Amino acid sequence: MNATALAQLDSLEAETAQVHAETLEQLRRLQSTRGSSLRELALGSPQPEVAVRTREMIRQQWECSVMSVAPDSFEAILRPVRQSQSQSDAVLFTTVQLDEISQDDVELLMPGAVFDWVVGFQESAGGTRTGFSRMKFRRLPSWTAREIREAKSRAAEMLAAFGETDE
Repeated sequence: MNATALAQLDSLEAETAQVHAETLEQLRRLQSTRGSSLRELALGSPQPEVAVRTREMIRQQWECSVMSVAPDSFEAILRPVRQSQSQSDAVLFTTVQLDEISQDDVELLMPGAVFDWVVGFQESAGGTRTGFSRMKFRRLPSWTAREIREAKSRAAEMLAAFGETDE
């Protein structure tokens, strides 16, 4: 390469570096006014997120009742709602750590509270499986002792009206 070609190449490199620096500066100014990342500005607007279809497969489902509450856990009785092939219809007892339940449900945690517990997995469109365990406390108010007595009394009256006896 002759001296003229080398000088032209050096000049082009300097120009390219200058244009690159100016472009980066423009992108930074745009970023500060728009809040976009440099990558988004350089490549264009981010593509809209495509909803990924997943299907949920439930392995086991229980209806549960809180038996007792401790500072960091609670004991519950689990009654199967849906059984897997390997499960019997046996009632189970377990201890659950408080950090396993949603913060929205902590205020509902008291003896007698009812919650649903579902265990299963989600499968993505690509076939990837992710396991899950979900507990959701019911938001229905608990019956008071008085309401229960009144309901039993009303039931006894109805049985008597039909000539039945409560045994």
